[in-house]
Amino acid sequence: MSIFQRLFGRKEEPSLPPLNDPTLGVLHWNADSEGWVGVVAGSNGKLEVYLGSGSAHEYPSDEVRELLREPYARFHELTEIALSYLRTSDRPKKWKVDPTAFVVTGLESYDHYVKSGTYTITFAAGNSEAIWRVNFEDAKPIGCGVDD
Repeated sequence: MSIFQRLFGRKEEPSLPPLNDPTLGVLHWNADSEGWVGVVAGSNGKLEVYLGSGSAHEYPSDEVRELLREPYARFHELTEIALSYLRTSDRPKKWKVDPTAFVVTGLESYDHYVKSGTYTITFAAGNSEAIWRVNFEDAKPIGCGVDD
């Protein structure tokens, strides 16, 4: 029983059924990450597409799905660009991360990124739970950072 149910004595509405986007594939609501999640084609289910848009009762916006279509189609090419950018950045050195340890984990964007046209390719590094991000605009890296 969720906290919502305990506090208000009501059942939560079930989430919407999965959405089949013509480019991004099947997207389903993930309550743990509070977003719509899919799989990058050809990744054997290991690489995620994440849309921080909508809710369990609202599909992700057309705009955020449109924003991710080109990077999704060019994902493997953009991943190489992101890796090169990340490995030449001073951030991994500051955080004492081996630049060769980066492993791609996915592609993501949020509704509030639509206006700027930005999206992110994410990475893991070693045994850390930190998420490394390379932000893109128009297929060009514009910055990187880490969420630990």
